[in-house]
Amino acid sequence: MRLLCLAVVLALVAGCGEQPEQGTRKPAPSPAPTATAAPPVVTPEAPERDYLRVAYVSMLSPIRVDIENPVAGETFAERLDMLVEQLKAVDADVVALGEVTWTKEHGGVTERLAKELRMEFQYARANPWFPGQSKEQSDTITRQIGFEEGEVILSRYPILRAGRYPLNPRTSETEGRALLHAVIQGPAGFGEVDIYVTRLTGGTDALKESQLASAVSTVARTRGTGYQVFLGDLALLPAAPGLSVFSAVDLVDLLAGATAFTCCRASVAGEQPALVQRTDYILARGLVLTGLEVFGGEPHIEEGREPLYASDHNGLVVSLRRNPE
Repeated sequence: MRLLCLAVVLALVAGCGEQPEQGTRKPAPSPAPTATAAPPVVTPEAPERDYLRVAYVSMLSPIRVDIENPVAGETFAERLDMLVEQLKAVDADVVALGEVTWTKEHGGVTERLAKELRMEFQYARANPWFPGQSKEQSDTITRQIGFEEGEVILSRYPILRAGRYPLNPRTSETEGRALLHAVIQGPAGFGEVDIYVTRLTGGTDALKESQLASAVSTVARTRGTGYQVFLGDLALLPAAPGLSVFSAVDLVDLLAGATAFTCCRASVAGEQPALVQRTDYILARGLVLTGLEVFGGEPHIEEGREPLYASDHNGLVVSLRRNPE
């Protein structure tokens, strides 16, 4: 798990007063008071479609967790270029990503993606976020340590409102995993569509399943009456019993039974075996799967260099139509 050094961060956070954690209040229907505002970088160009095309990928951050293996950081700029081209090629209307970073060394990913894909965006920080901190206090820590990581939703269609909701129990003292919720104005006939994204990291399966139950509880009280899509790297295999919690909100795993493997490469550089597991999910309510693709499974190969992958995960893209029933 990609964690910050707790001792360093604790030294930086010393002296911060206790404040209600952003997102712990019961949300109002519209807009949620926990919204993490992010204005559109450009005017989105929404295509005329009678279906919704949605993509998800978990990135690999540039943070070095093995002092002897700096490949994630050294290749980050090139890998981000690769990811941009992959996302342009899949032509999704909504793109959700996990492990999206800003670092002093590499800058921010979200604004680059929004500009390149010509989409509006919303972002929710998960790490670092200490218990009891306000967003402003967490912003201060982020600037001091030069790192943050979280979830992003980008959309060609207008984002009407959004919110960040913390998951319980927490993963660690530094890491407050969160559920990002954005409501978009979908294609003609779709009305408002609720989009959710999260990423679960570290701890036992029981901890992650408890966080997932927390996320589903948030879905139950924040969703509208229309269509819903839930995306994320849940760090759980499809047979995990905790995934049954989705049935409480009628969210269906669209990839159930499909050979759509997403996890996980030991490295983004060099020859890597084919992936044989899936920990990434796209679930939906009221929508029918009409197309499924996996992207990012082939490395970039350049003469004289090792093969390079954009991420340690493959990405997923689905085409969704309204259920006629």
